[in-house]
Amino acid sequence: MNRQELQKKIRRFILTQFRETARDLGLKESHTAYVSWGKGPKRPLRFSKSGNIHTERRYSTHYVKSSKPESADPNPTVGNP
Repeated sequence: MNRQELQKKIRRFILTQFRETARDLGLKESHTAYVSWGKGPKRPLRFSKSGNIHTERRYSTHYVKSSKPESADPNPTVGNP
């Protein structure tokens, strides 16, 4: 395995682990469209050399708290573990 293949596998592993951890924590995926700014047409920014749509989507995904509460308690206490 050459260096580029190894780097590709490492990046894929890291993104997969990041996604799984976010899901385990109950975070929701939120895709963010990154576009160029300034004069001229607004073009999507690329995060990868290949421009693969799945890779681009993984890199432009944020993980946010879900808007619906996880606990059944309607009055959660603040500050208590």
